[in-house]
Formats: sequence, structure tokens, C-alpha cells
Amino acid sequence: MTKLKSKVFIIAGPSGVGKNTIISKLLDYFSNAVIIPTYTTREKRLDDDSKTRVTITDAEFFSMIEDDHFVEFKKVHQWHYGKRKKDFQEAFSNDKHVIIDIDVQGLEDYRKQFPELCAVFIEYEDIKHLEKRLRKNRPDVTDDDIKIRLESAIMEMSHKHKYDHVIKSYEGDIQKTFNEIVNVINKKINED
Repeated sequence: MTKLKSKVFIIAGPSGVGKNTIISKLLDYFSNAVIIPTYTTREKRLDDDSKTRVTITDAEFFSMIEDDHFVEFKKVHQWHYGKRKKDFQEAFSNDKHVIIDIDVQGLEDYRKQFPELCAVFIEYEDIKHLEKRLRKNRPDVTDDDIKIRLESAIMEMSHKHKYDHVIKSYEGDIQKTFNEIVNVINKKINED
């Protein structure tokens, strides 16, 4: 088996932990890295300016499953999410490092595909900050939404031991979190 020049990095963590902000900064910092887009049946939120999610219909999603287009796919809450094999192949053929933003459920599937990947879990400095962040960043959030998100976050945090690195999201200091992740990525890139 030919060893890839590209490295694969998984960035995971519960909702509201700052994952999207950190990934955006990582893509600016590492010019030779790309993020693999997620294909999803979840409707785009009004405040969602993500260029890493592609919204498709249920029929399109299931057709892609049938045609074996996905490396991995999952149902999270009521929506389906998956990443296309073609996007990985394109990145690898251009010697790009790959960043994957996942739900905690997907890690084992990716480890089977890419055994040398580096998995980073971002955890809350204090879970009490989640409600505050949700209310600030999502003005339309309901009390029921917050309850569901808190329950999900607690469940997701229980998976952090499966990751290679667990890094805190420091409230009010995203740069510190970012710097720690950059150090992890640089160390992995410079292996060999």
C-alpha cells in the first residue's frame, strides 16, 4: 500500500464549542489543507454561511448511498450526513492535507478508512458556557432546543476518550485553543 503524503485530521466536539471558527482559522493557516464538505438533508439555517455543507434531498442522499458515493454516512437527530469519496480522492491527488468535521459517531468509520488519521476532540472549558453561546449565536433558539443540545453535548463528551487529543475550548480565548490544535497538526505533518 502506498503511503499518502496527505495527512487526515478529524476535528470533533459538541455543538457550540467553537469548532467551525477553529476550522475556518485552520484553513487560513494551513494553505495546503482542505476541508471535506458534508452532504446533508438538513435544511440550511438562515444564519448558516457555511461553505462546507451541501444540502440535498432525502432522495438524492439515498441515491448517493446506493451508488456507493460516501466514505461514511450517519443519521444524527433527524437528518442524514455523509462525505463523498470523490472529495477525498481529489484532495489526496493534489497532496492536500484533509480536515474532517464530524459528529462523534463517525470516528470509527474513518479510522477503518484512514488508520493513521489524527483525531482531535474539542471540549468545553465548562459546559455551562454552552447555553450562553447558544443564546448569543442563535437568537431563535428555544428552551427545548437548549435542553436537547445540552443532553447531546453530555453524550458527545462521553466519547472524548476515543480521540488522540482532547483540547479545551477556552471561553473568551479561541486563539489559545487554535494554537494548541496547530501544534498537534504541525507535529503530525512533520512525522516521518
